[in-house]
Amino acid sequence: MKKRMSPSIWKMVLKIFAILFTVVFWYSMADSCIEYILDRNDFYYNKADIKRSCDYYYYDKNFGGIQELFRLYDMDEPEFDLYREAVKGFEDYQSFRMYQKAAQAGLNGAEEQAEEYKEKVLENAENCRFEMNQKDLDSYVDNIS
Repeated sequence: MKKRMSPSIWKMVLKIFAILFTVVFWYSMADSCIEYILDRNDFYYNKADIKRSCDYYYYDKNFGGIQELFRLYDMDEPEFDLYREAVKGFEDYQSFRMYQKAAQAGLNGAEEQAEEYKEKVLENAENCRFEMNQKDLDSYVDNIS
């Protein structure tokens, strides 16, 4: 015959497992919290980091990425005007193309909006302040003509 363990031993074993589980749980929670607190400053960007990211996006012609950075960090400093001009020119060109396609589809008022954005694209190319942007802005004008 098998000898059965007494109920008090089962209670003790369950209590030990519960205590071990609780200790491991709270240890992992504390470790995660400490790691989060120590690493949270990795997500803070200073102007040099933002400028580096803008350069990366600018040379990759990812103007949407630059626009996201401007929205996230609300950068109004003059040192970002180069990127702001490039984004504005690209946005106007994309808006022109969108309204042009809408006009071809027969949407009401799309032709007027397309003309408005065409004028903005031409104006952007004429009033370009940065030589680095001139090539892109001129290519937009060539594409709309």
